[in-house]
Order: sequence, then C-alpha cells, then structure tokens
Amino acid sequence: MNHISALCLTWSDATAKKVLKNQSLGIAVSGGLDSTVLLWNIWSFAKKHPGLEIFCAHVNFGLRGEESEGDERFLRDLCRDLNVPLFVKTASHADRPTQGIQEWARNLRHQWFRDLSEEGAFLALGHNRDDLMENTFFRSLRGYPEGSLLGMSERDQSLIRPLLGLKRSEIEAFAQKNKISWREDSSNSKNIYARNIIRNQIFPALEKASPGVVESLFRILQKNDVNSSIAIPEASFTVPPHTTVEIPLPKGGFLYFENLNEKIIFVESGSKPLKESSVILREDGIYYGPDKTCLPILWSGLGENKLPAGDLLIWKRI
Repeated sequence: MNHISALCLTWSDATAKKVLKNQSLGIAVSGGLDSTVLLWNIWSFAKKHPGLEIFCAHVNFGLRGEESEGDERFLRDLCRDLNVPLFVKTASHADRPTQGIQEWARNLRHQWFRDLSEEGAFLALGHNRDDLMENTFFRSLRGYPEGSLLGMSERDQSLIRPLLGLKRSEIEAFAQKNKISWREDSSNSKNIYARNIIRNQIFPALEKASPGVVESLFRILQKNDVNSSIAIPEASFTVPPHTTVEIPLPKGGFLYFENLNEKIIFVESGSKPLKESSVILREDGIYYGPDKTCLPILWSGLGENKLPAGDLLIWKRI
C-alpha cells in the first residue's frame, strides 16, 4: 500500500502548521488500531511535506508475555516497511508495582513521551473521541476536585492528538477501507479495570437502553464542568487578510481568529473598551463592533464550533 484514500487527521490547521514549522514529529505507537491508523496517516501526511521528519516511539511493558513481544515485532516490521525510525523503551520488571499497574504504565509511558518532546519534537498520541468520553465519565466518577473533567485536548504543549475528533468506529472503518492491519490488545476485553468496565459494560448498556445517551451525558458533563470555564487572557492584536491567529487558553485549548476580509481586522480580548471593527471576548460571549452584538459562547464537545462575527470567524478546539 503506497497511499491511503484520504487523511483522517482532525488536528487544526494551526497545529499542523506548528508541526511543519518544527519539522520533527514523533508518533506514539502501541500496535493497536488507533496508533496504527495514526502512523499511516502521519506517514502519508509526511510524504506530502518532505521537510517533516517523523519517527515512532513504543514502550514494551512486557505485561502480556509473547503478545507484548508480538506487538514490538509487528511495529518493527511496519516501521521498516514505511522507512520510519522506531525507538523502543523496555520497561524494567524490577520497577513494576504489585498494584496500580495501569497507572504505573501510563505514567512511565507519558514521562518518556514528554522526555522525547522536550528534545524538540512534537509527539502525536492516538486518543480518539471515545477515549475522551470515557475519560470524562471516569473523572466525574472519581470526583476530580481540580482540572477539567475532559482531561485531554488537541494539543498539550508538545503532545498532540490528531484523531481526537473521530469515534473509534470511524477509525476502524477507515482501517478496513484502507486494508490497514493492527494488533488487538487482549487486556482491553478484560473487565478488571474501571476504564474497561466503563467501555465494555456501562456504555453499551446505556446505549442499548437509550441510543445516543452516552453522547448526551458527555455534553452535560462538559457543559457543567466548572473547572473548564473560559478564561481568556487580555490581549490586543491584528489579524491580516486571509490569515488565522491562534490564542492559547490558560486552561487548555485554543481560540482561532480567521480574517475572511481583504483588510486588517483589529482584535481585543479582555475588558478593554469596544472599538469600531474590533472584537471583544469575555467569558459570557463574543462582543463584536460598536453595537456590542453578543454571540454566546456555546462550545461543542469536539472539533470546530465556528461563530461568525462579521468578517471575522472565531472558533475553539479542545
């Protein structure tokens, strides 16, 4: 297979531009469906941008014996075929705890990924929309006192999630259409971990009783997530014609300002006085122009939620 039918990356244009400017992108791969589809997509993306250097990072925890070794062999063969460098970290059995293995593995994996990103590369993770919903539900049950219930965003410093806008079923359909093979992790079917119980038992039971209820619950949790309220830094800037300006939000996510006009648009965020042809952003809405038109901020759970404000298009991605 020399190409895939169409890219399914859901990252924003601003994130893609930053990756291309940085010229180095790692892909965290386990051999499973999500990360394998992510690898194929980024490999295809890199083929169209020769200046972008990509590599793969895999952690072999050795928790599943021969199955873990098979995952590593699968990735070594795939990366060799794609001519993509693969770096493997083998976890020490001596450091493995007797309890809390999943948390230990997650912390070890993410620490290594952050170490790699601190060396100057962006690192792509294979989280999808289902992961986000499961994570939000899990965190709500745990009663997280601090931080957003969502727990993940499209970009977290140098960690990016280019598949966060896709459901797991959509990723699987993409893999089947493009004849992409992957490895199944047998531990995902074992309901001995809270997250697996949510994924394999609670969500299916809820969906069977009322189709679409999981999505509705996710939106309710997100809407009532007091820790994810919008805190917009005070700033004043210009947006040139047909250009997008990115503003990071303190609690994660980004606001994007796209100028659709042929002239420069002046933007002010915070509590500064309104000016003609300017946009004022506050936590309760977007104020545009001297008539103080207010467009309520009702962010969608994922992807883009665009709010037109005259010649300026504003959206947020999480």
